[in-house]
Amino acid sequence: MTNDHNTELMLAMEILYESFDFDKRNYISYRYSGFNHEESCQLSDIKSLQVRNWLEEDLEFATAVNRIKGKNVIELRKLIHDTLRDRNERLFLELDEQVLSKAVGLVTDEDGNLVKLNKDEFDYLKRARGVYTGNANQPAVINNNNIVQLIQERHAKRQSDTRQDEESSTALE
Repeated sequence: MTNDHNTELMLAMEILYESFDFDKRNYISYRYSGFNHEESCQLSDIKSLQVRNWLEEDLEFATAVNRIKGKNVIELRKLIHDTLRDRNERLFLELDEQVLSKAVGLVTDEDGNLVKLNKDEFDYLKRARGVYTGNANQPAVINNNNIVQLIQERHAKRQSDTRQDEESSTALE
């Protein structure tokens, strides 16, 4: 890749993620992804007239839209797709961690009581299981009562271990 090519790619990413408000960024990302003007308007829920106004009033936006026709559009598309996929993957992993932490009894309230999964989190856990086992269609054999019992047992053991550690450190003093 040439230096000009790298500069153009970096400029495109900066434009997408820093220079524009959500609506403009959303419209441009659909255009860079290969959707035409009408499709991009529909997918981003923006009227065509609004885009025309932006093109007339915002030189930076017009430049970004014109870059869609440039010679590096394939690389720009790949870079945008990779960035969006990485961002989304990060958000899913964060959600997975929150749900899984609750599921295994790592989350307690201010009084030290276990925070249980709500119905939506439990349903999410059942669906997410397939992602981690490699078979998203595999039925999840998860019984809410068994999970609650397992979590309670782990929590009780952790509290017992904590008490024993505190007693041991008190005895050492």
